[in-house]
Amino acid sequence: GSTYSHFTDYFENFDATAEDEIPAKWASITPGFTGVYVLADGFSTYFLSSQNCLTLTNSGTLSEIPFAITPAFEMGSKRLTFYAKENIIIGTITDPTDESTFTEIETIALTDTYAKYSVDFDSYGGSDMYVAFKHGVSRTYNSIYIDDLNWAEIPTTPICEVSPLSLDFGEATVADTDSDIITIVNSGIGTLTINES
Repeated sequence: GSTYSHFTDYFENFDATAEDEIPAKWASITPGFTGVYVLADGFSTYFLSSQNCLTLTNSGTLSEIPFAITPAFEMGSKRLTFYAKENIIIGTITDPTDESTFTEIETIALTDTYAKYSVDFDSYGGSDMYVAFKHGVSRTYNSIYIDDLNWAEIPTTPICEVSPLSLDFGEATVADTDSDIITIVNSGIGTLTINES
């Protein structure tokens, strides 16, 4: 493959990658009948943001464990955030072709619905540049889905995240009222203050 500088910031939603492929500069370790590939199914059951996601699938043999490996990242005061469902182990890997060089950072017990997860790498003192997702292998023939991955500096201030980003109330006439629920989350640090207006 071609050479490139490691990424200081990185975002991947897998939507520009063809089905059954992995994004450019990514790597995978897929022993036996396991698989790591982009799923472009079109069903919202699988993706978070339309319409692709990354899938790690194990086989009928629990000892066969697939890995998905990111491009080279600049380590330091960094945070990995992503949305996923099903169990997964996050770590670093020295050689993206050798699973024995994997070092676990955190095991995340996921659910069967998408949720946002964060892993801080500020205490990592090793020399690896690749972040690896290792299948949690809780059962055979199990798929893990990952979407909207982000690698960035750990925030030093509060950050307001609102979900959903937009609401569609359809057509309305003067004096119509309606309501909906939004979620506001502080994805940074410190106290997020919201002033009424």
